[in-house]
Amino acid sequence: MKKCILLQGLALLAGCGGGSPTPPLVSDSAGVTIVDNFEPQWGRADIWRLTDNPAIDIGGAEADSLHRISRPVGAQRLEDGTIVVANAGTQELRWFDPAGRHVLSAGSRGEGSIHFAALEWLGTTASGDVVAFDFGRLRLSLFDPVGNFRKSTSLIVTFQAEPGSVRAVFADSSLAVIRDVRHWARSMTQQASMPEGLVRGPATVSRYSADGEYLNAIGTFRGAERIFTKGASRIVRVSGRPFGRTAVFAASDDRVYVGTQDTYRIESYDMQGRLTTVLRVAREPRLVTAEVIERYVRGRLTGVHERERAQRERQLAALPYPDTMPAYDAMLVDSDENLWVAEYSPFGDGTPAWTVFDSDHRMLGTVETPPGLAIYQIGADFVVGSYRDEEDAYHIRVYGLEKPREGG
Repeated sequence: MKKCILLQGLALLAGCGGGSPTPPLVSDSAGVTIVDNFEPQWGRADIWRLTDNPAIDIGGAEADSLHRISRPVGAQRLEDGTIVVANAGTQELRWFDPAGRHVLSAGSRGEGSIHFAALEWLGTTASGDVVAFDFGRLRLSLFDPVGNFRKSTSLIVTFQAEPGSVRAVFADSSLAVIRDVRHWARSMTQQASMPEGLVRGPATVSRYSADGEYLNAIGTFRGAERIFTKGASRIVRVSGRPFGRTAVFAASDDRVYVGTQDTYRIESYDMQGRLTTVLRVAREPRLVTAEVIERYVRGRLTGVHERERAQRERQLAALPYPDTMPAYDAMLVDSDENLWVAEYSPFGDGTPAWTVFDSDHRMLGTVETPPGLAIYQIGADFVVGSYRDEEDAYHIRVYGLEKPREGG
């Protein structure tokens, strides 16, 4: 007879005899739903898969100027199959038809209501309009689905004290705005009493109206770990910690997911900032072993000149390596309100994998995605992302998402 194991302080009461997967353990704590997941609920016949080849592939080294992709920061497939790309290399939005043929472009560098300085994010509204956030001008631009410019909203006054980045549009058209370590570190290096050493700054999520009016806070969380090093003439160098943690966010129509990567714990907040659900997965942390550190150091020494190598080795040896790796990586919410959580890959090798949780926060299973694909959007039957090939050319690719049995 198998012996049940206590996981995360909770008795594993079901599934000890094998056979059916152990269901999540759902409990309540002061009005907050706690969902403890122990193993995937999918069987082999339930697993979702991406098609081997993309249905649409825009870009590449041989593409003409209208189809060439340069530093994409987002892409969205609209309801009619149109694909919109935020092409930061040319600071413009580009519309492509469902077959991947260029239709029109909007923007470019320069002044004016539809010119951009630093495109940073692309999304859509509940009504299907296209939204682009320009961090360079702190401005939000709205286009209809076929590319007609509707309006722009300046957020300079809103963000003049604390710059932020728009990361989602809720169903009611309000905005999710994130202020992370990039904004925080910039302000800290300008202060007289600057931090030194390993620091984990805050990351905040706030909600604003579509016109830039502050509505409410979602919360303040543990942000990215950074190493502050003071040099001569008060010059401060800010660098990331190897295998460091950060705050990870994803948004749906009416909620925000937040994780800090410390353990496999992800919190769900409503638009008013109330914590409603805590999702947890019983999983042992992955250790940062001596072999892992050695591989990291080898990678960082690649290309370093011999006369600088000894000093660089000393610097790498002195870094504050953590004991364990982050529990997960990026998060996205698909069109059916499933939460996708990327598995953390310290060196970016192997086949990328995303763990999928349904709207009740049950762990369904894992979906493998093509190596090198940066995913922007997940629909009911497709995935959109960017890819950089061996010729250093960018592509926007749309893959089919096959679901053998719905509702696993």
